[in-house]
Amino acid sequence: MKKIFYSIQGKGKIPIILLHGWGLDSNIWKNFLFLFSSQYTIYIIDFPGYGKNFFLKNMSFKEISKFLLKIIPKKVIWIGWSLGGLLATYMSYYFPKRTYGTILITSSPYFLKTKKWPGISKKILKNLKKKMIFSYENFLKEFYFSQMYIYEKKKNKNQYINLKKFLKHQPSSYTINYGYQWLIKIDNRKKILNLKTPIFRIYGELDLLVPYKIENYLQKYIINGQSYIIPHSAHIPFISHPINFTKIIKNIFKKIFFQK
Repeated sequence: MKKIFYSIQGKGKIPIILLHGWGLDSNIWKNFLFLFSSQYTIYIIDFPGYGKNFFLKNMSFKEISKFLLKIIPKKVIWIGWSLGGLLATYMSYYFPKRTYGTILITSSPYFLKTKKWPGISKKILKNLKKKMIFSYENFLKEFYFSQMYIYEKKKNKNQYINLKKFLKHQPSSYTINYGYQWLIKIDNRKKILNLKTPIFRIYGELDLLVPYKIENYLQKYIINGQSYIIPHSAHIPFISHPINFTKIIKNIFKKIFFQK
């Protein structure tokens, strides 16, 4: 297996692993690093096929997990945004002894909408895939600024990311389709209900991709953890609503280590 590139920022006692979402790379975490790198040790990883690992062939969760277990400390907090939450849940389920806790940000154990499960329709996911493949730059602009519209009147340089960084290593159509297959096929609902470590879920009130209504199901069965809904936010609350998001993350860290 070729080596996966990763970087480490911060020197805090608590180690955090950041896992990004579909179609985007670790540049999405710029605002998170600005908020937390002075207090925690943060491992930033691009999935194979993305960002600084754009040259690597796509890998399964099992293959990625083998690499992660070699580079991380004995125990960590997994933080997964959107699609990254699928891998975060996988890691905490199969490797509880290496896990303090898991935080899912606007993520779901199963992304597709069914009659009994709120999610996103396969048609919408297909349309997103087409936009990424045929006009990646337009997709970035449309997605990002649709998430930030609430802050149009309160622009803050720290809240905005440089979209050109994503264009530097644009994911291939194969990589985009590989992530699409994860989203439509992976079902972690049984895993998330049987975790041995705490799991916390953060949602955006206005998120159309991962509706917070999935909590109507999850909160009935998940005892070890808690859910949070950030008002007026959508799919990237760590960028659009950094103050509320920071308060929630710090609260979660207290709960994880208080429970130990």
